[in-house]
Amino acid sequence: MIYEDYQFDPGTRKQVQEVIKSQYNGYHFVSTETEAVYNPTMLMFFLSQFCSQRIIPKILTDLNLRTDLFWIQRITGRRETTEEMVSSLLTSGEVSFDDEYLVSKFNLNQFFDPPYYPISLFYLGILTRKDQFMLTLPNLNMRKIVTEYFNELNSIDVSTRYASMMQTFVNKPDLTQLFSDYWRLYVSQLPEAVFSQVNENFPGRRSLNSAVGTSPHGLSGTLNAHTRRTGLILNL
Repeated sequence: MIYEDYQFDPGTRKQVQEVIKSQYNGYHFVSTETEAVYNPTMLMFFLSQFCSQRIIPKILTDLNLRTDLFWIQRITGRRETTEEMVSSLLTSGEVSFDDEYLVSKFNLNQFFDPPYYPISLFYLGILTRKDQFMLTLPNLNMRKIVTEYFNELNSIDVSTRYASMMQTFVNKPDLTQLFSDYWRLYVSQLPEAVFSQVNENFPGRRSLNSAVGTSPHGLSGTLNAHTRRTGLILNL
């Protein structure tokens, strides 16, 4: 209907559908056996931008509706707990939960209790059902938001350090140099605890701790694999 009303090029439909699904789909509220649903608010934000700009928007998250890190900190009560939870979500993408909490009547008094943290994030739209034991990040949009939480908690600069690197890559594509710069500018800022968690989640792979001291030029394959798996993505 939108493509007809706004006379968009039908050739772009597949690409737009892929972006929408990867960014806003993936929610299971009752059972994972049913078809996943979209985040309607974020989807309407995308469609509004897409119709007005007539291209896929650069900003895929409505910052006015994004849950602020302040609320995550209020739920957990302590910065250390917030850091632990966000780091765990970023490296594993999932967290265990008590299904009884999720199916019982919502109790505001429990919202800030430690066993209820995953359920609180579920109600905030950050997590969704993976199965009867685990909640998970539903899509790339939520993974990006959690990554931003992580960067903010650890004072990792992802705003001012990459223009020259990306401009160089655009002018002269060199993946080895790109990953070398990525390692130097971003991965080097990560706290040591993250590497330990990655090693625990992927015990069969080469230890990232042992890779830290080696030349980044020889790490492009290892770095690429781990960043894809853990969600430690570069937010440009």
